[in-house]
Amino acid sequence: MFTAKMTSPIKERLEDVTQHKVEAVNTGSVFERYGKPLAAQSLETHLKTDYDIMFTFHISDLPLQILMKDHEFLHIFVYTDKCKLLNKLSQFQRESESMKLSAVNARTFLSELVRSTPPADIVHSTERKSWSVNMRNMCSIMLNLPRLGQWEHSVTKTTGPAANFTMSKASLLGAQDWAQYVDCDFLLSIELDHWPEAASSWSTRQRLWPRASVVQAVLASCCSAVPKADPSGDPFSWRLSFSRGELLLSEHVSGPARLVYVAVKLFYKQRLKPMCPLVRSYHLKTLFYYFLETQEEDDWESEVVTQKIVEFMIFIEKHIRKKHCPHYFIPTLNLFHFPGEQNTQIIIDKKFEDCANIIENTVENPEEIIPGLFSASSTSRIIIDGLKENPWCPLLVSFVLFILSVATAACSAIVYVIACFTAFSLLILFFYASIISVPCLLI
Repeated sequence: MFTAKMTSPIKERLEDVTQHKVEAVNTGSVFERYGKPLAAQSLETHLKTDYDIMFTFHISDLPLQILMKDHEFLHIFVYTDKCKLLNKLSQFQRESESMKLSAVNARTFLSELVRSTPPADIVHSTERKSWSVNMRNMCSIMLNLPRLGQWEHSVTKTTGPAANFTMSKASLLGAQDWAQYVDCDFLLSIELDHWPEAASSWSTRQRLWPRASVVQAVLASCCSAVPKADPSGDPFSWRLSFSRGELLLSEHVSGPARLVYVAVKLFYKQRLKPMCPLVRSYHLKTLFYYFLETQEEDDWESEVVTQKIVEFMIFIEKHIRKKHCPHYFIPTLNLFHFPGEQNTQIIIDKKFEDCANIIENTVENPEEIIPGLFSASSTSRIIIDGLKENPWCPLLVSFVLFILSVATAACSAIVYVIACFTAFSLLILFFYASIISVPCLLI
């Protein structure tokens, strides 16, 4: 609900400006339930992340032609000058003497559109103020400081392929409110109508996870092209994105398996990320899905979570030492390949080795590190989320609520009967006392 209200003003403006239907697609850790938004104050800081929203135009609605540049990047050719959207995104390339969609133009267009959208339209309709904030605002009015009591500041900038929108809140009556409370990456994409050839092996490789029906659902979701430049800096290159498929996969991760991933993600952000920023949470998620493919579904029991955390960390260590993290859908791509000069490679190799050593030392003494990764409340929340995935859970909850309702009704009836009996007894006692006291009064 929050994101639907937050994205609707931008979506409406996009449709108005481009005269094309736009689909807002939720992606990223928040919607995959591997992280929590900034507003989740009760959870560990390391689990908080931003929203990722992808505004998608379907290629079937546009006169475009796709040409793969390599396994990951592509060029998009334009065949008309009568489309408002394409006129804003396209640019003439002299080398090929053709009109192509420019990734730079796409990023600039969306950033300017988000920047020109009033922040109040994006945030205020969805904001829920706590009682403490309302009290401080009331105090500000009482002190004749309505303008200085509390205010907000928004910033929109281009970060990678996305337009990053942030909202920060400040207050004179509460220094803790000087904080960023909305962080959202908006991304423009072109939805393709076919599964790319480079990822054809994904559907046929041997695996234990996910099930065949899930694989078919991922294939049906196809993929998107996002305005991400290739390593050469080609302004016309777009990159394949499998965000829809990743979201589908996340829906079929069991509760204990999700607990394992989130625990390792916490460990990564606390211990590994400061040591080697090149290793990102997306790499962990990729390796996690490869790890799941080697695991039987019956292996995931809540009592073996600690053991699975250790196994997954060993799995990560092996790939870090080899500097090999194959793309989950396009295994010919190595996500741990970082082009650069020889001196830079030596530094990268050293940081990867340090990360691997940290993991190795941790798995040798897991009892010293792993129990401290989660608070009891966070563990309970993740376990509850896992229970919600069980198809029998709604029926079980309904049955328990029915039993509780019957028990409550029975207890209420018993209390009612006892109350009536007590009232009746008091009434009898009153009349009895009245009858006895009358002769005494006459005497």
